[in-house]
Amino acid sequence: MKKSFYLFILFIAFHFTGFTQVNDDISVVCMGYGKEAERTFWVRGQKAITFVDYLFEQEGKSKKGCKHKFKNVSIPGVEGSLTLKIHEGVHGRKKEGNCISSYFNTFENEKYKASRMSKMEEGEQIGIIIYVKKAGRNKHTTKTDRTALVNYIRKNCKD
Repeated sequence: MKKSFYLFILFIAFHFTGFTQVNDDISVVCMGYGKEAERTFWVRGQKAITFVDYLFEQEGKSKKGCKHKFKNVSIPGVEGSLTLKIHEGVHGRKKEGNCISSYFNTFENEKYKASRMSKMEEGEQIGIIIYVKKAGRNKHTTKTDRTALVNYIRKNCKD
């Protein structure tokens, strides 16, 4: 009985959460199911931080903290302006048995960031998660929008 319960929970977890790899450093993560699923963009490596720096440069503001919000962002190929909520943190993967799971730990503040980065383990790397909103709501992106967003991220990330 317990085994079937755990298998059911595992099935539900995979059923409602999808993970689409775009390339090694940019992923589109699908939370939910179907056309209305919310998608976030995971960017791994130092280039993620250069993308955040690029956005601050465009807005003419200085960077503070580890959670950022950029309003009225225009992205070629996406209709209208968007709000990008970006969290800096650590991406990693864990292997438990035959399953590999991905995780992200958000930096809550600069003190936690310094502490967490000093404790990074093998397979972990700095990165960001981008939440896309339009008109104050989570944007349920189309495939065309996702491609445009990934291209925009890739174009403005520097190694």
